[in-house]
Amino acid sequence: MKSFSYSFLLSLLIFILSACNTKTDFSLIQNMDLSVNPGDNFYQYANGKWLKETKLPDDRTFFSASTELSLKNQKKLLNLIPTNCCSKTNTAATKMS
Repeated sequence: MKSFSYSFLLSLLIFILSACNTKTDFSLIQNMDLSVNPGDNFYQYANGKWLKETKLPDDRTFFSASTELSLKNQKKLLNLIPTNCCSKTNTAATKMS
């Protein structure tokens, strides 16, 4: 039974690696701890490197990969907004005149 489990996990890993074609997918693989046997501790195997390298920000009590992704997306979206679009002089009345 164990040989089936390990061969299945190995096949799954090969499938995941071959299916990865974006930066996001690749970053998920970079966060894996390949030194851990997935049959012993799959959570540590899948997230170990991220857990070791990521520090909890001072202003947060919780931080996850999805939180990190959300913050990066917020920064990117804020950079898309022109700086003058929200100024007090740029109102609908000013545009009409």
